[in-house]
Order: sequence, then structure tokens, then C-alpha cells
Amino acid sequence: MINLTELLHSYYINSYGPLTLPVRQFTLHSAVPNEQGVFFCKSGKRSGLDYVDEAVANGGICVIGTDPSLLGERERHPDVTFIIVSDLPPVITLLLRTVYNSVFDEMEFFGVTGTNGKTTVTYMISTLLNRFGFKTGSVGTEGVMTSDLQPMDYNKTTPTTPEAPELARIISHFHSESYQTMVYEATSIALDQERTTFIPVDTGVFTNFSRDHMDYHETIEHYLNSKMKLAEAARTLVFSLDSPVFRSLKDFGKPVRTFSLLDAAADFYGKRITYDENGSRFVLHADGERFDVYTPFIGEHNIYNLLSAFAVLYDKGIPVRAIVEEAAKLPPLRNRFQLLTVC
Repeated sequence: MINLTELLHSYYINSYGPLTLPVRQFTLHSAVPNEQGVFFCKSGKRSGLDYVDEAVANGGICVIGTDPSLLGERERHPDVTFIIVSDLPPVITLLLRTVYNSVFDEMEFFGVTGTNGKTTVTYMISTLLNRFGFKTGSVGTEGVMTSDLQPMDYNKTTPTTPEAPELARIISHFHSESYQTMVYEATSIALDQERTTFIPVDTGVFTNFSRDHMDYHETIEHYLNSKMKLAEAARTLVFSLDSPVFRSLKDFGKPVRTFSLLDAAADFYGKRITYDENGSRFVLHADGERFDVYTPFIGEHNIYNLLSAFAVLYDKGIPVRAIVEEAAKLPPLRNRFQLLTVC
């Protein structure tokens, strides 16, 4: 049972119905099965009130929203609790943290953000973690992927980072299957909308930064500030010294791991890159040693991606040489700079 009176007192405005409930799950989408669940009533192009009937039919026992007229729905659904709050995103975060707290304590989370490279870096980190014995799932543009790189069915609601309740359900499923870690793409829009705020991030990875998504953010400053929300949440920061805006991450007072193709002071410094149809080779300086690295991935951008993955794996306690050997066997991600043979 959850005492919503105590939990939501900072955001509470009004309500109808009992406020101590046996809540099991949450959703923002009325069509999702939600037995003993909370439906977060959020308006978009249509009023969220239009979806209350369906949400209740699918098992919702409580509806939470910011529109005062939501209380009018009690006439059609007298057995459902309706709560009016001042702000929905922090309420969602608070409830997810409360219900899934034990799950979070038993898993590690790696968030990946940046203008480019998120999907490839997420794939690299999750695949390598699995190969080193850490049962890992991933979430992003490629969908939800299991530890054996098979797509998992889920209620896909966004192109990359799911809405917070759906993301929490995915995490809960991974936990029930004894997953130890999850790697996820944290887009700037998802970070700004607080979809991932409930996740206790162990490591935040920052790939690169350039102008993008101005239709949503409107200014480059807002875009960057949205990215930096991952830095505020993460315990350890991994970033490229070759993206000037990320150098300020050193000022967050947190443990950092850096990578670069230009600055020899980086923890993972690559140079002398060569390419052929079979992949790329470069010299890596890390942990006081020099390594000759081969990867089936082609292109300078993929060397950056690989260096970020190296930094994450090394921070997990895996020796650099072991990472180098395993990375040589890592197949390229489909639809990402693939070579095609034209007959």
C-alpha cells in the first residue's frame, strides 16, 4: 500500500477517493494494461480527460493530473481515486522512485547522451559488458535489447527514450530476469522532459555536441543545458576532451574518465588511425601503456565511440588489454556506416 497523502504533499491540490492504495504500476498511455495502476493524465493535442475511460477500463485505480476538471470524472468512475497536483513530472519521478526503489538498488545504470553516437555507444557498452559477464540490457533507438541482443516487445511510445513509466516497466522486467546493468540513450528532449530523472545513474557518457533539435530547444543554450542534466544525475562522468563544451564537466566535482584523439592528457588517447575495408586500427595510450587496437568499425567517429566504451568498461574494473582483445571481435551495428558490396 502507498500513502499518497504523505508522498504528494508538496504537490497536492485536491482529490477524490481514498489516498492509500495498493499501487503496482504506472502509465501515461491509457491503452496499456495497468492493473492496480496509476494513470498520469497529461494533455497533448487532445485533452488527457478523453482517455480516462480507457485508462480505467485497463485497470487504473488512480488518475493523477494537473487539470482541476479531472475531478468531474468521479461521477462516471466513483470507485477510482482522482488527484490534482501542481506539476506532473516531479510527481511521476517521486512515485517511480518509491515503488521501484529496491529494483534500482540492485542494478547499475549507464546513460549515454550527445548529438551523435548514442546508439552505437549504447550498443558497444552493453555488448561488451555482457561479454565480460555483466548481464546487461539496453534501451534506445534500436528498441529494447536483451542480453543476447534480441529485441524485447514493449509499448514503444517515443523514437528513442521511452516515457518514464514505460522505462520503469522495462527496468522492472530486466530486474525480474536477473539483469545487473542497463545502458540507455538519454536524449536531450527526454532529459528536458524529466523522463529519466527517476533513474539513479551510475555513469553518464557524453559523446559529442553540435547544433541539433532547434525545433524543440529553440536555443543552443537550452539544448546544452538539457544534456547537462545527465551530468547532474550521474555519479561518474565519461566525456570527450575534443568537445570544448564538455570540458566543464570536470567542474562538477565528480569522478571523471576522459577520451580524445587530440589531447594526450586524456585517460584514453587514440592516434595514428588507419582504415581499410575490414575496419580501423589505431594506437591507444591508456593506463600508462600503449596498445595496438583493431576494430571492425570504420571511421573516426567510431574510434571516438569505442574510446568512450573503453572508458566505461575500464571504470568497471576490466583491464584495458582485455577490453582491446574483446573489442576486436565486436561486430558493427547494422545500419550504422555499413559497407555494402555492389555487384
